[in-house]
Amino acid sequence: MDIQVRHDAVMSTIEQITSLGANLHELETREKIRKLLENLAIQSDLFPEEDFKPRPGASGGLYELYVAPDRSLSLYASAGASGKYQPPHDHTTWAVIAGIRGIERNQFFECLERDDATSSGTIRFVRDAEVGPGQSVTLAADEFHTIAVDEGGDALHLHLYGNALDTLVGRIGFESETGGQFKRFMAKPMTFAPWVTQDELEQMESDGKALTILSFTLGDLCMAVGGAGLQPGDRIVLIDAQSQNDSAAEEQVRALQRKGFHNIAVLKPVN
Repeated sequence: MDIQVRHDAVMSTIEQITSLGANLHELETREKIRKLLENLAIQSDLFPEEDFKPRPGASGGLYELYVAPDRSLSLYASAGASGKYQPPHDHTTWAVIAGIRGIERNQFFECLERDDATSSGTIRFVRDAEVGPGQSVTLAADEFHTIAVDEGGDALHLHLYGNALDTLVGRIGFESETGGQFKRFMAKPMTFAPWVTQDELEQMESDGKALTILSFTLGDLCMAVGGAGLQPGDRIVLIDAQSQNDSAAEEQVRALQRKGFHNIAVLKPVN
């Protein structure tokens, strides 16, 4: 998979979304966004299963595909392991979810009461929806939902938000589907870059297009990016030669993402 092809498709979708105007949170506009995100999601070859798996030892993985420079819009590919369940939580911004593969079952709730002094409240079930390949749902900023991935296979869905996840510091999650106690939800989201396999890297190295391969410590990487004159949108693959996993490379990824680089991937470790 050439990560440039995926990046171009993502940026084309983002441009179409932003062209809809300033009021992206309105339901009528979100319905239009749903169709645009579905059109991206059905191009499943852009999101190879080997490159977007749940993280090792975890029930999921959040792959950052785009964040606007002003943090006002963000797109992630969310991988969920078979059987994953996420209790009721909100987003505090509008959201659209579109399926690439696997089935994600959503239940939606409204908040009837909330007491911040006791960190407790009551929610009420409103509706449910199944999000499979090419299907989508949209949520308003004040809605709560649960996520359940069907047994028998992992899932991958596109999650588009009206703000970057790391700016949504007021999110909460309830302990049950009727409410009860709540606590801060995903206060510090952990995001990743997609993997590439050795075969995919070799194909990119021979395709004649610009490719930057980086293998540095975090501090050296930041200096190297500035010194090399790299720009957001440049095709970059990071290689972690220091450890048995890709933890150091993913730390480097997050540093690059904060600088606006999203056309990036990490060479998948060989276990």
